[in-house]
Amino acid sequence: MKLHIINNEKITQRTISVFEKVFPFDNKFIVLDTVMDRFDTSIYNSEIVFVSPKNKKEFWNAIGDITSYQHVIIHFLSYEVINLLGNVSHPSIFWVEWGADLYINMLHPRGFRLYEDPKYVMRVLMPKIPSSIVNFLYFLRRKKYQLRYKKFVYKVKYFVPDSMPGEYDLLLSYYPEYTQLVYRGFFYYPIDIIIPDKSLVSKGNNIMINHCATLTGNHLGVIEQLGKLNLKDKEIVIPVSYGNITHAQNVEREAKEKFGDRIKMIKDFMPLADYNRVLEGCDVFIYGHFRQEAVGNILIALYLGGKVYLHECNPLLAFYKSIGLSIFSIEKDLSTESINTKLTEETIFLNKKIIEDYYSETRLLELTKDSFK
Repeated sequence: MKLHIINNEKITQRTISVFEKVFPFDNKFIVLDTVMDRFDTSIYNSEIVFVSPKNKKEFWNAIGDITSYQHVIIHFLSYEVINLLGNVSHPSIFWVEWGADLYINMLHPRGFRLYEDPKYVMRVLMPKIPSSIVNFLYFLRRKKYQLRYKKFVYKVKYFVPDSMPGEYDLLLSYYPEYTQLVYRGFFYYPIDIIIPDKSLVSKGNNIMINHCATLTGNHLGVIEQLGKLNLKDKEIVIPVSYGNITHAQNVEREAKEKFGDRIKMIKDFMPLADYNRVLEGCDVFIYGHFRQEAVGNILIALYLGGKVYLHECNPLLAFYKSIGLSIFSIEKDLSTESINTKLTEETIFLNKKIIEDYYSETRLLELTKDSFK
């Protein structure tokens, strides 16, 4: 049997469904959450899914003897999971990486750039503490976390990037000492599931900035760049339904100062079908992340026929271009002419075809079978 440890997030229920399709009745999922009734267990066999708070006693009561499992599959290697697993060893641990666990907790401490303005980030995170003390505390916290992560990753046998194979080489370029790691393929965003209605298409004229209020979105830099362009009659949609509240307020204030009533802030979390309809109203999508993030949102935007812009340093840009997708650079391509010129029908068709082939549920099931057998 395969033991899965996973947070209660948007992708959790469909991940359970995928593994149960490929390995029926051969999985146990420990779903971590602090609010026990947020996860609908009624649709699952009670012997398969256990919702556990993040405390060791109930966590280990749900797991039992960890040596009895064929694989231990960690979906998102959080600091809480490392604390829960403690000094456990197992010969077949999978780390299915989500993004923050790789970039923020592993690569950033070794020099990977995440923030356009690191001083702004520190002011948001610790506004009442002098900057010199903030920097010192941040250094200590980061060093503590990195040491725990470094030690734990030596126990991992399989590294499974969420979004692109190149993240395996990226991790090893920063940590060449992890010679034990073996690559396996997987992804969380089968296009058949995240866009069940294939008739959806970009019909509007709006610009969307990012997908939430994370500090890694570098919203303020994107807003500044857009302020230099002639947007004509375009409105700007900015989702901030989750992330950092202070940052969301700063983004709204800055955006409204520059663009006035053109700004539409999405502050409430929406069901996927409703959110997809908001995406339909946009034809330009700008994601200000320096790292891999917002993968599902980017794929939906491309599939709908939108024009997507990413930073040059974002590894997703080079990867998407390598598989043939038409996608654009914030630094090189973001201009008045570009944002006011829609993609051709041929380009939209090719983008859809590539996504349907690469991110199909059929391919995901095959990958899952090969990677976790």
